[in-house]
Order: sequence, then C-alpha cells, then structure tokens
Amino acid sequence: MSNKIKIAILGLGTVGFGVYDIITKSPYLNNVVVTKILDKDLSKQKLVKKAEVTINYNDIIYDKEIKIVVETMGAGEFSYHCIKRALEAKKHVITANKEVIALHLEELSKLKEKKGVSLLYEASVGGGIPIIYPLYEIVKVNEVDEIQGILNGTTNFILTKMFQDGLSFSDSLRLAQEKGFAEADPTADLEGLDMVRKIAILSSIAYKGVIHIEQIDHFGITNINDEDLVNIKKTGGVLKLIASSKQQKGKVNILIEPTIVQPTNLFSTVNEENNLIAINSSFNGNLKFFGKGAGRYPTANAIVNDIIAIIEARRNYTFENKNKLIVEDSSDVNRYYVRLKPNEFIDLEYIEKQENNSIITKEISRTTFKQIIEKVEFYAKIVS
Repeated sequence: MSNKIKIAILGLGTVGFGVYDIITKSPYLNNVVVTKILDKDLSKQKLVKKAEVTINYNDIIYDKEIKIVVETMGAGEFSYHCIKRALEAKKHVITANKEVIALHLEELSKLKEKKGVSLLYEASVGGGIPIIYPLYEIVKVNEVDEIQGILNGTTNFILTKMFQDGLSFSDSLRLAQEKGFAEADPTADLEGLDMVRKIAILSSIAYKGVIHIEQIDHFGITNINDEDLVNIKKTGGVLKLIASSKQQKGKVNILIEPTIVQPTNLFSTVNEENNLIAINSSFNGNLKFFGKGAGRYPTANAIVNDIIAIIEARRNYTFENKNKLIVEDSSDVNRYYVRLKPNEFIDLEYIEKQENNSIITKEISRTTFKQIIEKVEFYAKIVS
C-alpha cells in the first residue's frame, strides 16, 4: 500500500458516493485509494467496504498518509472550516462547494499558496463541464468582457419539462427531485442563489477582482404559474433562467433573472439538466461550453479529473485580485414580461400590452424596472 495515493472524502451523499464509485471502478485509478470518509451517518459504512467512515474530522486531518481531501458535503461554514484546516495541514483540497469558493476564494487561494498545495474547484460551476481551468487559461492572454450562462441544471430541467412537456411547476420539481437533480429543499436553485455563487466565481476569475455575492441581484422561478406559461408561449420564445455578467473598465453589470429567448437564440436549445456558458474574450472571441450541469456522475467526474490533475502535477491555478471592481446596474434597455401582484398597478407609460395582471412593458432600463419590481409577482426579460 506504500505506493498508493490515499484520499479522504468529506460527505457520502450524491456526489461523494459518485466520486467513491468512479475511483473504485476505474482501472486508470488503481493507484488511488479512499481510506477515510467523513459522514454523520455511520451506517453508510456498508456502502464503502474499502474505506472507514468516521464522524471525527481529526481522523482525517491527523492522518499524514492522506494527501488529498475531497469536500462534497455542500455545507456552508462547516465545509469552509474543513477545507481551511486541510490546507493548513498541507493537504491538497478538491471541492464542488460553490458557496465556499464564492465567499472565500481570495483567502483560500492565498492559504494554499502559502502551504504549497493545490486547491481545485472545477466542479463548483457547471457540473461536468470543464470551465474553471479553461477560464484561468483564457485570462492569461485575453481580456474577458462578458459571461452569460444557464448555470443551474435543476431550474433548466424544470423549465424544460414545463415548456416542452406541459408539466406543472410542482410536477416538474418533483420529477427533478426524483432524478436527483434537486435537493429536498430546492430554495437555492429556484431563487437563483446557486447561480449567484457560480457567476460570482466565474466573474471574479475572469475580471481578476473580487465580486461579493451580496452585490448580485437575482430573481428566480419560484412564483411562476400556468398563466405565465401560456403568456410566455405567446411571445414565441421559451423561458430560461440566465446569469449575465458584463465588465468594462472595472464596472460590472451582473444579474440572474428569468429570460425569454427566441428559437434563434442558442440558449433556447439548452434543455433538461444541461448547462451552457458563453464567454466573450478579446483574442479568442466568443467561446461556448456545453454539458450536463447536474447529476451524480457528471459532477463526480469533474472532481475525479481534479484528483488526476493533482496526481500528475499538471494543473494548478491561483486567483489574482488585481482589479477593484464596481458592481452597478446595466444601462441596457429591454422589454419585460410582467405579472403583477394582486391589486397592484404600474404607470401606463411603461405598458406596451396588458391582459389582466400580465403585462409586456415598453423598452425600459434596468434602473427604471427596479422601481416597479416590488409590485411584481413574476417577470422575465425578453431578448432576441
């Protein structure tokens, strides 16, 4: 066993078990062994015959033979604590935790540099899509001025089922949960919080500055109903939850919102749990990254690829905070589909078309739209 590379996994949930399963079944990884797994449910020991399940993180931290720690718990403060301790113990860390990376990217990057180890987080954005490492490579020689993306497989699956299969929102959500795309509490996905974290990570890397997640406006799909479904179809488009980020001379417009896209728009073709990320760069032009953004094995595969990269010493990157970024509202003007809350009204000067509480607005700026958003039950930006 002396020539084996020993790994610990934190959390044996959907993704954690996927990582364990790939490692134990892939002949390419026969020199890798998972020796310890942190999980509060010790009964999971029966699922992992070759590893020890423990509830004590010290069993992992003080095991000098464990060189790589894989964090898949998806927790907030506890996951951050575990990642930080592992780096301090000079262990390489791989994580899929977009919340921790979004909040602590600069701090953890400095710590891993100080300790001479790797911190990789390919699976934190885009599930199985390689995007983090390619983005670091892009920004070495390119200036990035725009990122757009369908970055959440759960909401995209739900919207696909509603618009293509005619299912209700509740039935679509239930199906997503049954397939393992949605958590028991899907709030972070449905309200756009998951995408806030992901676009913050991508934007921070691309623009070489810190984007704080509390600066990012977001509006999710929780309040969508059958009336919206009918009215949006009348526009000839389909609904997608899209993250957008633009940067010019340190000023950043960044937003997550439901968006009605027409059939000629590439985002309209992205269905089920798939994601699409578009990056506009100075020399490479417009690059697009497509693939599965949710599911056990796509996400686990991204983690395993990071494990291989560490073993082969062929991939590392460090976040650089070089620019002071200012987040502000976009000056672009757009039309919006709006369903008002009961007994709410907006000025006629904003209205292009109205049917009961559902409205198509005239072209207005984001700043103007924010003045009426408190009256809105559900909305979607209309783009070509």
